[in-house]
Amino acid sequence: MSIKKRLNLLIAVGLSVNTLLPAANIFASENYDVVINNLSTIINVEKTTSGQIEVEEPVTTSSAILVPKNTKFDKTEVDSQLVQIELVLNGSKLLSIANGEVILVDQQDYIIEENVVTIQNTYLAALETGAHTLNFLLTRGEETYVLTQDIQCIDTNEVYLLIDEAELLVLEAPIGTTPGTYYLEDQLIFKEAIAKAKEDIEHVQDQQQVDGIYSKLEKAVGIFKNSIIRKEDELNKEALNQLIKEAENLYNDIQIGKLPGMCSESDKVALKNAISDAKDSSVQASTQNHIDEAMENLKAAINTFKNAVIPYITQDINQDGKVNVQDLALVTYYYKAQEQDDNWETARKADVNKDGVINILDLVEVANEMIGK
Repeated sequence: MSIKKRLNLLIAVGLSVNTLLPAANIFASENYDVVINNLSTIINVEKTTSGQIEVEEPVTTSSAILVPKNTKFDKTEVDSQLVQIELVLNGSKLLSIANGEVILVDQQDYIIEENVVTIQNTYLAALETGAHTLNFLLTRGEETYVLTQDIQCIDTNEVYLLIDEAELLVLEAPIGTTPGTYYLEDQLIFKEAIAKAKEDIEHVQDQQQVDGIYSKLEKAVGIFKNSIIRKEDELNKEALNQLIKEAENLYNDIQIGKLPGMCSESDKVALKNAISDAKDSSVQASTQNHIDEAMENLKAAINTFKNAVIPYITQDINQDGKVNVQDLALVTYYYKAQEQDDNWETARKADVNKDGVINILDLVEVANEMIGK
């Protein structure tokens, strides 16, 4: 039967408080190894085959018991903590407490009140960081024996100073994408590292853990400081911004409608959204890869939009949506015009086959389109 169950049974059968008190104190500490090794008064309770509870007489051991209440001392918080160990004497007498070969002075280095040993903060503050083993020398009758209790002295001051430095760095670091600023993404990662350090330092048990927290945060500080954007790291946005202008011109030039050279309303909305996304990327992108990706996305949107524009019919010279005698008349009007002529800018629309001259071949193409060939 487990120690925990046995103690519960003892309480259930109503044994005396004086008998149970030492056991209950240990039980409350949940340090069951100490209970098993040092418990001075264990009342054996066993359940018979008939279901009856039998209570045996107490078996008295010869040693006292140490029940640690708090064994961690942080030199950064000298006035806000007590290192205390409950000493259950069980008839023994405390002779001395020593740290290695150094004997602690009663009422100076420690005090005892109601069987609770409190190690004075002034004594602990003078110790080096790390683990220290206190030796409790006790006697019972003619027997002298030693109980030991480890205490941890830690110093979190450097960690808290580094946390303050890190938080100040976050506040003063400008966020942006130009030289001398920091990318928002890097700042968020740094903030997570600070929050992690603040959480972990509240739960440390020894100096090794404290040093580990300091090392991780110190590394995070260094990484963030080095993430400042330098001139040579400045993002090249020129090509993206130029492409945005092209897209905006295309958007403004194409009207909504069903005639050649026009597009649907949904196609214009899609291009407008793509332009907006590209502008956001130009402002917020933290790497050149983000800029390049934004360019590719906008290029794809431009191509999609161009393909959605209703195409012109080459033979429809006046672009009225149909090929008829009026188009044939325009080819005749500009007949024999060539690229070097002064009126070419207006005449070139009649160059159906785009060979740089308006001739019989253009007339044939328009005529064939008219008759459906």
